[in-house]
Amino acid sequence: MYKYKLTPITTAIITALLIPITALGEKEEHLGTITVQDSAKTIKERDQQGYDDQYDAKGSKIYLGKDLVERYKGTSTADVLNSAVGVYSGDARNSGALDPNIRGIQGQERVPVTVDGTEQSLTVYRGYNGANNRNYVDPNLISSIEIEKSGSLAGDIKTSVGGGIAIRTIGIDDVVAPDEKFGVSLKLETSSNSTRERIPHYGYGEDYRDHPEIYKNKNSVLSDPVVNITPKSRGNAQFFNFKDNGGRIAVGTRQEKFDLMAAYAYRRQGNYFAGKNGAHRYKESVQLNEQQTVQQQLGPDPYLPFAANVFRPGKEVTNTSNKLESYLVKTNLYLTENQALHLGFRRSESTYGEIMPSRLGFAELEGKQVLPQWPLAHFTVNAYNAEYKWKPEDNQWIDLNANVWMTHSVGDTNTSGGYPREPKERDWGFEYGYGDGRDPNIDGTLINTAATNSENDRIGFNLRNTMALTPDLDLTIRGSMLKEKLDSNDVPPSQTASPFIALPRKGHRQETSIAFNFNYRPTSWLELDAGAKYIDGWTEDDYLKEQMRNRTKGFQNPDERLAKQINYNRILTQEEYNKAVANGYQPFNGAYQNKQILLKTIGLDDTNYTVFITKRKNSQHPEENGVLDVNFRTEWKSDNDGRYTTKTNPFHNGTFDSQARAVDPVTGKEVYVYGSSYSHPSDDIKRELTEEEKWKFSGKQKSHGWAPAFGANIWLSDNDRVYARYIETVRLPSIFESSIGFAGESEARKERMAFKPERAKTFEFGYSRNLQGLLGAERHADVKIGYYHTVIENAFDRDGRLNFVQVKEHKTAGIEALARYDNGGIFMDIGVDYRLKNEVCDDSAPANLDPTNRYNLSQCTTAGFPGGFLRTQLQPKYAINSNLGMRFMDEDLEVGTRLRYTSSVQNKDERKLMQQFPGSYSMANNSPMHWTPTFTADAYASYQIDKNINVEFLVTNLTDRYYIDPLTRSMMPAPGRTLRLGLNAQF
Repeated sequence: MYKYKLTPITTAIITALLIPITALGEKEEHLGTITVQDSAKTIKERDQQGYDDQYDAKGSKIYLGKDLVERYKGTSTADVLNSAVGVYSGDARNSGALDPNIRGIQGQERVPVTVDGTEQSLTVYRGYNGANNRNYVDPNLISSIEIEKSGSLAGDIKTSVGGGIAIRTIGIDDVVAPDEKFGVSLKLETSSNSTRERIPHYGYGEDYRDHPEIYKNKNSVLSDPVVNITPKSRGNAQFFNFKDNGGRIAVGTRQEKFDLMAAYAYRRQGNYFAGKNGAHRYKESVQLNEQQTVQQQLGPDPYLPFAANVFRPGKEVTNTSNKLESYLVKTNLYLTENQALHLGFRRSESTYGEIMPSRLGFAELEGKQVLPQWPLAHFTVNAYNAEYKWKPEDNQWIDLNANVWMTHSVGDTNTSGGYPREPKERDWGFEYGYGDGRDPNIDGTLINTAATNSENDRIGFNLRNTMALTPDLDLTIRGSMLKEKLDSNDVPPSQTASPFIALPRKGHRQETSIAFNFNYRPTSWLELDAGAKYIDGWTEDDYLKEQMRNRTKGFQNPDERLAKQINYNRILTQEEYNKAVANGYQPFNGAYQNKQILLKTIGLDDTNYTVFITKRKNSQHPEENGVLDVNFRTEWKSDNDGRYTTKTNPFHNGTFDSQARAVDPVTGKEVYVYGSSYSHPSDDIKRELTEEEKWKFSGKQKSHGWAPAFGANIWLSDNDRVYARYIETVRLPSIFESSIGFAGESEARKERMAFKPERAKTFEFGYSRNLQGLLGAERHADVKIGYYHTVIENAFDRDGRLNFVQVKEHKTAGIEALARYDNGGIFMDIGVDYRLKNEVCDDSAPANLDPTNRYNLSQCTTAGFPGGFLRTQLQPKYAINSNLGMRFMDEDLEVGTRLRYTSSVQNKDERKLMQQFPGSYSMANNSPMHWTPTFTADAYASYQIDKNINVEFLVTNLTDRYYIDPLTRSMMPAPGRTLRLGLNAQF
């Protein structure tokens, strides 16, 4: 028999869930004592307008209303985006935040997220698995979400090269009816499929030499017995066990000159359980002799064939808990009939499970039935905003909106690269049993080297004014300013014994912009837009500045690189071989004197590098094995932009014929003249800097750019419309891209070059039709289909040596479709997203991957090149989202379902490159984690007991599928079947 501890919130939920039963039996008796109104009316109207705008927009837009957001807010924060087709969140199960991906574009604020006009985002290092750009939000406070799928100069959504997301939290209209003075809104819910997380005792503050399980296990910290726990089985958690509870209460008043609303939200959720059905797709066994292959060399495809052998079906998924607590206060001051001032404050505090993906030790954990449970991460956001609106009735020149905002966030996340417990210093003499026992001068205190601290402050100002120049021509002018500072109180890595801790990032930046947009309506069937935006800004690396000022070893400017050197092997010519043999050379005789005969004959005896004479080994061409190869070098200079490209590489520009074949004089085989090659930084030709140059800080990195925009709307009839638009968007480098870290030594710094802004060029066109009359729909029936093509120039990425670089182009293209039908009793909608293209084109990456042009690589490849961030952002080939439902009993009862399908990812280009360059596609090189095609179904029933009270029962992942979310970076399966019971009361 199971025993439950009745916490205060559990008691409140049980009590509240009994209210509908009582109210149902006493509905007529008690209504007379309470004056009620349908306070959701204006919210429903607002949401209906938002859904209509999806079909009326000049581009591609998605709107998620309050009912949809609250119904499907799911288990993880990222689940709030699941209803938006073609929109994903990177690493949804291991971040506690949103990292939006739209059309395959993600990260570094390419898709900015605003909450009530405020901005907060933090890019965190994810070890060998790349980086996340996190936006911490509390789904329990969200009233609506608006998504723009590309850049835009219209509307009030902040966008960048990948679009933008505007989140609106609840306000006075969510709490108080339009003609009421006071209101109270109460929301309580409980869910199944959760168990309380068990945080081990890590012994922080104790001496590690008192813990033999640590120092006797020094060769495998992944197997720390304290960190690894046995996952629980689902058991009673398949029903309501009150381990996932949440609630929200909001009160408000609406007065003549002001209104005021305050809200409190809380949710406590433990680790969830994985599903069961379909787990066989992730149960391919990994043999012990394959573990090195999986972890260090060529990863299998898909890269997760054994996920279900680590995170087992129906078992607890560790590091997935979350506790969210938020406060929200808003007030509107009505200064005059046409002026208003809105003030807002929001505080959200999140304590959540998180583990560094590269610390999961996939192969080591395979089949062992234990999982690591790390300490919980913590993140707090405080946001303030003040918005002023002025719109005089009889003044065509003023429709003003001004907003000033500030956010302060503090995070202690498990993203440093270390482990949950490591000593400050290691006592190697004690560990290996030599010396006089413990060294008293060594501090063996156990600390958490996995945690890293960050403190981010942003302040911004936005201004917009629309002027009616003529009845048919409007001009909108916008301006904005943003200042950001990133700081950290982390202990420098040099003061710990951990070899994996990343440098703390510190820096600040500033951006200002001004934009204008003309909207011209020359006829009733034509609407034209034209405008442009100018953006200017700078970034500065405070941590590097501090270290260079102190002349800290290792932080000086690198010597100036004049050229790279390509080390390549080639066979001897017949003339060289004959001459060498005549001088006494004997092939493959390893004697020093014999080697010198050959080197002197071909003129390599006086070189300043070691020359190797080896037998060729080529898995791609085994017929060449055994051929004599001699190592040579040649220079590779950069272009005017400091980039090493195919145009300057002697093997790519025709100086050497990389495809040449000849007869090897030693074996008599016809083979390729040139064999294996590589280019290593240690071989670079450099100019040594003077002492002054070594410690000269480069200062602020400045950048700017103009970006035009054009658009047209054409009404073919009252029900048919076509649209087209072209827009450019400029994104300046972020602090993460402009500062040093584990993944952070930029190629630009080595070449004394500045990074350029990213520039997106997007073309869209589409068609929409109102089908209400044709289909006889009572409420609405619409369809919309569109095509997009985006090219991002100078896209930021990372190369195989963890340096920041800029690739020439990142191209995406696809088709998107939306349709809906609502006849009152029956309603449905469907969204389809089909990816036509996602490729990265560059003339530097293929030259660095294959310096001697052996494979004649294309300059374009699907998703991206090895080691990069972009290659992990590839969306499914296609995705389908659909909602179906029916209304009964005068629409008091509503039942419905949400169906979602995502295809797998087939990257044929990468599969080919994996065979050609296996060393560049190791699991430790940010390899994508693929997923199988996934179909999930959710179902709900919502009953409006009276005007005050609504109850809802929801089942997510109805078929209990075991699946991996698209764009995962951590291999964690999604939650299994989950039941949720909720109550909404409004008085």
